Amino acid sequence: DTQREIAYVGTIAIGTPPQEFQVIFDTGSADLWVPSITCQSPACKTHNTFNPQNSSSFREAGQPVTIVYGSGLIQGFLGSDTVQIGNFISLNQSFGLSVKEFGFDGMPFDGVLGLAFPSISIKGARPIFDNLWSQGAFSEPVFAFYLSKSKPEGSVVMFGGVDQNYYKGELNWVPVSQTRHWQISMNRHTNALPDTQATGIHTTHKDTDRHTD
Repeated sequence: DTQREIAYVGTIAIGTPPQEFQVIFDTGSADLWVPSITCQSPACKTHNTFNPQNSSSFREAGQPVTIVYGSGLIQGFLGSDTVQIGNFISLNQSFGLSVKEFGFDGMPFDGVLGLAFPSISIKGARPIFDNLWSQGAFSEPVFAFYLSKSKPEGSVVMFGGVDQNYYKGELNWVPVSQTRHWQISMNRHTNALPDTQATGIHTTHKDTDRHTD
């Protein structure tokens, strides 16, 4: 779903019984977090919050966490629970519960679902895509996005493969240049970092000058 032309968000459910949240599927980070019911920050007051006491499958890890983004940060603690994305269910999924949030006021989503590599996750927590793959949820370690520009609810995130209805021709597979972010090398240019949470193209002044010569 394209929310107010700011971000592409989707619905996930956490806990038993499930509690629903709107999250950004972010390829630029590796962690899943949602607001805790104990969070008193202004941003939390306008978003859905998770109540651990209402979930029979929740387990608290007791580890404090801080996750920093370009636009803000959250502070909280780690826990684990059952997480559902569409038809996929991730058991014992580690995730963060924010008790303080900075920079997320007025955002059209409750939390963030990171899809980058485990090497940049907090406290060694396994990202949800890797957890689903290890639990045999799908046959291919592939996720894909179709980002609609026109329909508010036309965007799709795919796990376990790529739906051929969303593209024409052959896919061109490009190797990643390191296993932290989804970083690729651009021939005779520079490294690039595809990020579903960012809207612009960022580079150095030196590279920009070379590109425009």
